[in-house]
Amino acid sequence: MRQLFGMSLTLLALLPLAQTAKANCSRGADYDITVTNSTVQICPGGTTRTCGGAIEMLRQNVDSGEVVALANFCVDSSGTSCYEDECVPNGNYRYGFATPYSCDEVGCAGVAFWRAASVSAGGGGIGTCTISSGNSAPTAYSAGAPWPATGNGEKDCPGCRCGATSPSALVVLALAVIYVRRRRRA
Repeated sequence: MRQLFGMSLTLLALLPLAQTAKANCSRGADYDITVTNSTVQICPGGTTRTCGGAIEMLRQNVDSGEVVALANFCVDSSGTSCYEDECVPNGNYRYGFATPYSCDEVGCAGVAFWRAASVSAGGGGIGTCTISSGNSAPTAYSAGAPWPATGNGEKDCPGCRCGATSPSALVVLALAVIYVRRRRRA
């Protein structure tokens, strides 16, 4: 009986360790990008950051490397406050915050540094179309892109055990098997 009591206490002591694996394996902070003609809509998601906040939204031209800061011109898209970049010239771009998302914000699977957008339908730039009242043209951003020059725009977040069993959970399981086997022998 004393052995049974000791094993029960051990299992109870180890049980909290089995719960240390993070269960939130969902995508972390990200951007939802929509391109309509020469307008790109950038909706921050999975975080408390919104359009119009203190952190600038950037657009990087993939071919030239030029980086501009967007105006804080915000539109509502299904309840989300989104940046709207109008009169974007034809080309391939990366959009992301001047201070990239970090793993501390949310999500276990990782966060997005930037998201890509391709404009190819009539995007001739500011001189060839009219931006909305209240919006301003993007301004030069001399600090350059804050994200790596290569890669897929993703940052993996360490310390997550998404889809895997934590080692401490395996210890608890092993002790439970030992307990059941000893009990059957008794």
